[in-house]
Amino acid sequence: MNLPAPRPMGRTRRALRILALLFVLALAVAAAVWQGLQSLDMSHVHVMIDGEELKYGGALGDLSPGQHLLAVVAIAAVCFALIVAVPLLLLAVAVVALPIMLLALGLPLVVVLSLGLLLLAPLALIGMLCWWLLRALWRDTPSPSATMAG
Repeated sequence: MNLPAPRPMGRTRRALRILALLFVLALAVAAAVWQGLQSLDMSHVHVMIDGEELKYGGALGDLSPGQHLLAVVAIAAVCFALIVAVPLLLLAVAVVALPIMLLALGLPLVVVLSLGLLLLAPLALIGMLCWWLLRALWRDTPSPSATMAG
């Protein structure tokens, strides 16, 4: 029985899978954040405005199950937006800043290195000629024989 060969996944499908996985990650983070918010003990918090104390009765516990779900989905949407937006923002900053950095630092560095190479070229030529001369002199000296004379 021959199974059909799997087709390579298209870019659109791969992007949708990645976004779906990121949203699942955002849901998991949102559930953890919501659990953390539920476990906060607000009994020791006292808010005073104009000498009057405001009563905080644990508003998170008074929510209906639908409102709980809406809060978790809202937190997940914010997490998902941050997961997607922060790398895109960093990429945009890099795309804008990299050419500026190359122009600001790269061109002066190229000019300085070019002038240095131009000024040091005669010294490099003299050094290379001395090296060739020394190698030629080392080759002309006879190597000692491996056999004994006699």
